[in-house]
Amino acid sequence: MRITNVSDKPLVFSNVLPVKVTRADGTELKCTYSPATYTRRAPRPITVDPGKDMTPPLNASLQWTPDAKTLQLQIYDYECNHWVYDDIKPGKYVVKAEYTFTQSPDPTRLFRVGAGETEPAVFEILEAPDTSKPVQVEPLEFSMIAPVRVAAPAPGEKVDVDLRLRVTNMSNSKPITSMWCGRA
Repeated sequence: MRITNVSDKPLVFSNVLPVKVTRADGTELKCTYSPATYTRRAPRPITVDPGKDMTPPLNASLQWTPDAKTLQLQIYDYECNHWVYDDIKPGKYVVKAEYTFTQSPDPTRLFRVGAGETEPAVFEILEAPDTSKPVQVEPLEFSMIAPVRVAAPAPGEKVDVDLRLRVTNMSNSKPITSMWCGRA
């Protein structure tokens, strides 16, 4: 999300900009919101100077619940507010940020009072990566892991591809602690 100030004065925003995720067909997802309650300071507002923009950082991750039955999308903002979306499955999703602020917490500063939301952005959760059949070379087992699909980069750009080699020590002996990079 990018905030752009098109006015001629600095604008100050609330630091909590709720993130909403739905399935591409508009189906709502169960969301649990946890505000950052363990901080010892007041939340820092976001200030955007005239003609400037800024992108508040958001961190997101996919992870399974401890019982490995539910895939969750977890989103944190820079104040450690936390949104957890349950029942994530492969498919397309829509994300947007919403803004509602009715009163300035600091009357000495010009806060952006009002409501709005970003245009939606679409993203896709893919199936789990493809894993090759393991090959065993005593006492190790090797398998390759690759993404099911990789988007091609725009002309003149590059894209990272997450290729991984899984090495499993199948014996009770001391594990292998070093690997080397060989090139043909």
